[in-house]
This record gives sequence, structure tokens and C-alpha cells, in this order.
Amino acid sequence: MKYQINEEVISELGYTMPEFTYLLCRYLGKFDFAKLVSNGLVLNSELTDKGRMLVEHILVESTKEIKREDDLEVLALKLKEIYPKGRNAGGYYWTDGIQLIVKRLQLFFKKYGNSYKAEDIIKATQSYVDGFNGNYTLMRLLKYFIWKEATNHGEVESSSDLYTILENMKDGEVGSNTWIDVV
Repeated sequence: MKYQINEEVISELGYTMPEFTYLLCRYLGKFDFAKLVSNGLVLNSELTDKGRMLVEHILVESTKEIKREDDLEVLALKLKEIYPKGRNAGGYYWTDGIQLIVKRLQLFFKKYGNSYKAEDIIKATQSYVDGFNGNYTLMRLLKYFIWKEATNHGEVESSSDLYTILENMKDGEVGSNTWIDVV
């Protein structure tokens, strides 16, 4: 069975996605919470990295029509070329393997739709990197620039600097990150 869930409909009714998914779980019947814990998907009622990766995998695999994989691989390579090479000050690589970048792009398109062109994504990424004027101290890793999810007091919050820049490009507000010069 396939389920399509529109977050806007849930929001219009005054509920959040986590509240709805809880109700959906109850609606679908009981589940084996102990199994989720023993498989390392949940720890202390919080989703683990393994659990988050499973959810992302299921969401992506359930909506294969998002973008063709080979198109996303080409886009991922271009984004990787824009980013600096090597590691940041924290020791993390600025970019990851192509398949991880493709997965993040798939999640991005799942969340924000297919209306964004590859050229605009490349332009937004280039604008983001250029805005740091070579001082990349505060710049996000490529995977987090595209899509980041974090748990904050039990609530899962997602963010995308790529989405923010693309939306501002629509409004004609693309420029450098001049605030970096002030820091």
C-alpha cells in the first residue's frame, strides 16, 4: 500500500507531522517497540542515526519518480566540484561520496518538489560557497547544505540552506554572504 501525506493539510488542521504520524501508527495497529530498540533504530525514545537512515531510505525508495538517478549523479558531481577539497577545521570532509550526495538530493526533492532546475541548484551552491570568500569556517558540509535533520527536544527539525537560497533567487535576492565579513 502507498501512502501520500501532505504536510500542508496536516498543518491547516492545526497539527504537526509528528503528531499525525503518531496517530497514523496507532491507526495502523500495534507495533513491536522492543524490536525497534533491539535493531538499534530507537534509543531512549529517540531515533538513532541508523533509524534516521532507515526512514530516509524508505522515503526515497518509496518515491522513485522524484528524479532519475543518473541525472542526480551528474548534479552531485557538479556540486562536489564547487565545494572545497579536503577537510574542514573539525576534520570532516567537505563533501561525501556521490551516492550520499544523491540521497540528500533525493530527500531535498521529496521535501521541496521537483520544480528546481539543476542549473539553479548549481548557481545557488556556487553563490553559497563564493559568499564565504575563502574563509569556510562557518560553512556547512555539502550534505548538510542540501539537507539536514536534527532532533531538538524530541522534535525533528529539517533545514536546507540550498532551499533558502533557491527561494531567495526567485525573489531576486541572490548575492554574497556579506555577514561573513562582519564576523
